[in-house]
Amino acid sequence: MNEDTKHPCYEYVYRGAKLMAVPAVHHQSAFAHAVHEIARDPVSRPDAIAVELGQEALEELVKFLKELGQGGVKKVILTCMLGIMLRNKYIRVEDREKALLLQGLYQKTLADLPDEVLARGLDFSKWSTLFLDPADSIIEAVRSALELDVPVYGVDLVNFASAHRSGMSIEDPQSAHDDQRRYADRVMGYCGAMRDHRIDLARETFMARGLKDCLTRHKKVLFTCGMAHWKSIVSLLEDENVTPFPSHEIREGVQLKRIIIHPSLAAPSMEVLPQVTMEYEKERYPVTSRKKRVRGVNTAGGLIRKTLDGAYLEYTRDEADAGTDEGGADSWSDIGVFEQYLFQLAAVSQRKVPGFSTMLRSSEAVMGVEFTRTLVKHMMLLDPDWASEKDFPELPVMGPNPGESDGSSANVSRRKVRLERKGMEDGLGTGDGASFYAEIPSGGDIDPSALEKYWKWDDEAEEGGGSGGGSSWMWPPCETLLYGLGFKAVDISDSEKNTMARPMPFEGSMESGINVKATMRSMIRGERKVYVSRLASRSERNTSDGIDPEPMVFIFEKGKDWPGAYWQTMQAGSRLGEIVKDKKLFRDMAVKYGTTFVPCVHAIRNMKTPEHLKSLVSSMAFLVGSVLFGNPCVNAKQSAIWIEATKYKCCPIVNDCSVSGVRNYYLNEKNINLDLGLWAESLILMAIPFSKKSVTVIAPDLFSIPPRARVEAARRKVTLSHVPLSHFSEEQVKKARERIMINTLDQDGQCFPPESERVLSQKKGAYVELLPYEMRKQLSLDEGVNE
Repeated sequence: MNEDTKHPCYEYVYRGAKLMAVPAVHHQSAFAHAVHEIARDPVSRPDAIAVELGQEALEELVKFLKELGQGGVKKVILTCMLGIMLRNKYIRVEDREKALLLQGLYQKTLADLPDEVLARGLDFSKWSTLFLDPADSIIEAVRSALELDVPVYGVDLVNFASAHRSGMSIEDPQSAHDDQRRYADRVMGYCGAMRDHRIDLARETFMARGLKDCLTRHKKVLFTCGMAHWKSIVSLLEDENVTPFPSHEIREGVQLKRIIIHPSLAAPSMEVLPQVTMEYEKERYPVTSRKKRVRGVNTAGGLIRKTLDGAYLEYTRDEADAGTDEGGADSWSDIGVFEQYLFQLAAVSQRKVPGFSTMLRSSEAVMGVEFTRTLVKHMMLLDPDWASEKDFPELPVMGPNPGESDGSSANVSRRKVRLERKGMEDGLGTGDGASFYAEIPSGGDIDPSALEKYWKWDDEAEEGGGSGGGSSWMWPPCETLLYGLGFKAVDISDSEKNTMARPMPFEGSMESGINVKATMRSMIRGERKVYVSRLASRSERNTSDGIDPEPMVFIFEKGKDWPGAYWQTMQAGSRLGEIVKDKKLFRDMAVKYGTTFVPCVHAIRNMKTPEHLKSLVSSMAFLVGSVLFGNPCVNAKQSAIWIEATKYKCCPIVNDCSVSGVRNYYLNEKNINLDLGLWAESLILMAIPFSKKSVTVIAPDLFSIPPRARVEAARRKVTLSHVPLSHFSEEQVKKARERIMINTLDQDGQCFPPESERVLSQKKGAYVELLPYEMRKQLSLDEGVNE
């Protein structure tokens, strides 16, 4: 501890000016607290602050924080988790030969190569991310500078190649709360081994020159950087050949983009649990305020205890509600084993308290899926809640790429991600809903895809989700028209089978007439036989009875790439267990498979909702492709009739309604590994396992069914029938592609706002006549069909 400042910082004096340094482990509140205390103390309060950031990124960060209300005299909570994306420009010099090889192979410049190729071939991503984590020392330093109204300098390089980091584990940063200086002395003794000498030395030299320049301008400078850099920076500060340089004046025109960080990307990089970070933020006051933190000690242990106890109570209560009166003792016994394993695993990992990854892994190893889902829900609880598009409607959300893993180990920082809802401007290289690789802070060792199995962000709730009086459902005419065209395509396919079935020799019956081509081929072969077109038997035709129809696939666009499209899974309703007749059977199926029924999966593009519809419509989209497993789930009661009539064999049943959950279902239950990048192929493959005889594919006229889909259909003895879109008018197709979600007045999708028909200029029952008779009967639920 420094005697002058009485704070755990390192000091360096240069030409009479004092540098107070806080070498930090990023995203750890102990180091953010140290920065805050130095800035708050009148004795140590700095004249300027410097941080391990490039100046252009720093300036954007300052602007962003000011717009978020930071820097004033009043306390304003910094919501978790916002971020800034920065464009990367450089690759490592040792990768030059690989880069030239890839350019020659693809006949494209590096800038034009696909993200996948750059990530796999060069370990390079075009974007890196800066998380606005309240518990990070750099974010704390910048906020403190704004509150003190002192200059803040970015002394790092503006652009540099990505470093290669070793997977070395450091001592638990929670130990820094007890004695931060001693912790730093211990860790810095070996954390230098994690440095990438080629990249980091250039950065540290630049930082040392920038710090010397700051010290010629100011008498007292506060600086924070990653702990691995500090020893090297000190040696460079002492080197007279390293001269002062105004690093903050460097400009390279970095491309920047503000974003919302999806919780499943943010949480693993935060301190222990998200609640620990937010607890620091709630207790933090501006450095100019007279108030100080209520608790300056580590609260992680108490928050973990609270999280575990909350999960235990909910889990045992659910067990009791399920009717297992004698299961309470067994449940608590299982929990006792889990807790013992959890804290033993934390001790083996040399952690003071079990963190996010330890808790998740322990639950997966010892407890079942239901408990893990409950535990993760409590682990992800945040108050105030996560930053979302509702709070920042102008920002895109960066989240994990649905259903895909980048194939790398969990503790690396480069991941395949996706911008959802609002995309990047074209000039920044990626469109709405585009997938790309980005570097994200690697503070955790949990792959975001692991969270997708157990937890869904509230903002991502699909149709029928949510709590309270209402939920969001598809406007019924959208469903009835789409399914109506599908059933018409089935009839067209059946009609064509009557006239174009495989030929057979004439033996007294003309069947469906003479097959001229087959007869001519017979003459050429010298057989001199007359061939007729065989009529398809009833068993070979599609079923469109409206009770248990065959799946249908719509493909509206040509080509393999569907720019701007993203996957969307729909839910048949959230309260089916309360509506079905045989509730015991439903519970049995739920235990075996899950509680979520997926009636369709779409590839969609978002549409801008017109101003006059915003008060009614929650979202609008445009279909690019779709697989329909049978019935339009216009409301929950009709969905319940369908799933019971088909004995729960009509569509995927999952616990996780995300596209990754559906993908895992096909892999585990149907032995089909979907490549979600191959849109059309995936849609057809999803339909095949639920077909009894045939799948109708409604697609562009020259569409060719992918070979893998043909092989899978042949293996399962399913016929794939292609019906060209040209059978329908352009106006019909355009209208059928519209997806309009409306917030209903109930949870079952039966009560739409009274003004819906007037605002949309369309009757709720439009296009119902296109559906089969039995299906129309299901929709007459107000007449007691399901009673």
